[in-house]
Amino acid sequence: MPADLRFASLQSYELLPAGEELVVPQPLRTTLLALTPALAVAALWASGVASAGVATAAGGVLLVLGVIRGGYAWFDARHCRVLADRLLRAHARSAVSSPLADWRAPQLTSERTRRRLVKRVQSLTRDADLSLRAGSSPLDRHATEQSLFQLRRLQLRLDDLSRPVSPYGVLVVRELADGASNPFSWPSPAELPDALTEALAALDAPR
Repeated sequence: MPADLRFASLQSYELLPAGEELVVPQPLRTTLLALTPALAVAALWASGVASAGVATAAGGVLLVLGVIRGGYAWFDARHCRVLADRLLRAHARSAVSSPLADWRAPQLTSERTRRRLVKRVQSLTRDADLSLRAGSSPLDRHATEQSLFQLRRLQLRLDDLSRPVSPYGVLVVRELADGASNPFSWPSPAELPDALTEALAALDAPR
């Protein structure tokens, strides 16, 4: 297997085999490097060294190859994130020693990611508040009130950057926000308060 590892070929989220070194895909850098030959041909045409016909033919081929190469790099990066997320979820309540998890964890717990989650939680809070104002059955209303209280707690927890969060907890909150914002994937409002409680606890899971 090559040193840079083709993540697209991995079929599980197991730890890297002994002797393998993790080199994380850098899609933007790879794409820019892949497009450099096409840009060089364009520069030759602009300087008059190459004719328009030759530059168009050669540049077109190189451009297509560069786009394909860049596409593979973006796919590898995405697949790498998916595998790392699965690995972190599989070790929910314990620390995991893996180069893949070590690479992904800072991304999940970064200030940028937390700010994005805060905005998504704020959106859910507004939806819950609107639901209360619109009126609903007593059972749904009670569950919504509980959810609203937990959503505000979750928002404050994520927004407090002085308190670290676990990568696993971030994954739980993100999946919860995706499910709660999609009425077709969330079975019942009554389940949301307990799920929010679990998400809050998950943020304090081992890192």
